[in-house]
Amino acid sequence: MPPIRSVKCADDLLEFTDSRDVTKTLQAIAIPPNQNTIAKIETYINNVWIPTNVSGFQMQVHIFSRSPLRLTVFTANLGIAIPANWWMDL
Repeated sequence: MPPIRSVKCADDLLEFTDSRDVTKTLQAIAIPPNQNTIAKIETYINNVWIPTNVSGFQMQVHIFSRSPLRLTVFTANLGIAIPANWWMDL
């Protein structure tokens, strides 16, 4: 189990609290304006925001819509392979 207490996904918001009770929040308004497509937003969050704000576990997002920003989150322990297309129902 990853060292995380909670994850909140809401329109235009991603928030998580880790096991140290540190809460990190990403609001859609904070995403740079040049990240203006679903693919760019997903790449930005996964490759810039998450590495800056997440430690001790893995996190990955999948974006469903840009405005409002709607997403889902996968969390895992370090070293666990995150499956491709993990957000799809199988």
